[in-house]
Amino acid sequence: MLVFFSRGVGLWFAIRSGWLRKPMYIYAFLLYYYCRIMTLSPLIHVAPAGSGVVADVSIMGTRFWSLLKFIKIYPSLDGYIHVPNRCVDGDITVPDYDRYENRKYPPSALRATLKHITFGLYNRSEDCVTVTKDVLLQAGVEVPRRVTSPVGVKRWLIRRGYAYHAI
Repeated sequence: MLVFFSRGVGLWFAIRSGWLRKPMYIYAFLLYYYCRIMTLSPLIHVAPAGSGVVADVSIMGTRFWSLLKFIKIYPSLDGYIHVPNRCVDGDITVPDYDRYENRKYPPSALRATLKHITFGLYNRSEDCVTVTKDVLLQAGVEVPRRVTSPVGVKRWLIRRGYAYHAI
């Protein structure tokens, strides 16, 4: 299993690609910068990948990409961490992505703030961090509740001995 980390897009990329013409993309762009300010880190997104499929969770919904297409078209990928899947009775576990198609609590700035300032006690947001932690749990790695940001996931995995590979 792979966990990808992204720095988000810059203002000029957003202007050139036409992001600022659609209200939902403007909201996503503002949420990215809000995440940067709140976490004091340039990393604003995390996406889990397993079985050749990447689950890209954002306010626009959950999109599933093939691994190669995600690496090719996703802007500003920073790096990834390889986390081996656990074996159960000789079979390698595969993440169940069906549970992420229809989310009950989509990401929002208010939910992310409450999750961050309460160190995960209030977690009513099914954002990229929550989904990544759930996929890691399916792979046999239990990330603690207090990890509430993409940079937190990265730091926690590195402290556990997983190697970070820059792209």
